[in-house]
Amino acid sequence: MIAATTGTANFFSSAVAAVIVGFLVRSVHLSAGGIGVLMSAGGIGGILGAFTASAIATRIGQARTIWLSVMTTAPFGLLIPFTERGAGLAFYVAGILPVSFGVAVHNVAQVSFRQALCPARLLGRMNATMRFLVWGTTPLG
Repeated sequence: MIAATTGTANFFSSAVAAVIVGFLVRSVHLSAGGIGVLMSAGGIGGILGAFTASAIATRIGQARTIWLSVMTTAPFGLLIPFTERGAGLAFYVAGILPVSFGVAVHNVAQVSFRQALCPARLLGRMNATMRFLVWGTTPLG
């Protein structure tokens, strides 16, 4: 299940990444610098998620963290298409920051969960297989 959810998320994240810059340039009419500033909001969300993932997993458990981190933050991505110049840029930030936060929390929790369940002698094989499955969807998106 972890491979399916993470692979699906990577597929759709890649699809969005392929068109988001075009959207911001053509529809929102942003400069390269403006796009960079907006993209940094995603980086901030990811950093915050990575730093808080352990505390969240300790509080609610790793298994719950895996699915809750995605289910509670992914809907914010629906705000991104409402992005407009000026005050409408807040839609992009309000969408990308929590989504990036959730992705980081999910990634930390699911890797930790897998490593805790897998026997030490199989960790290399398990991680190689998981990387193939979840990263293999990225170029398809």
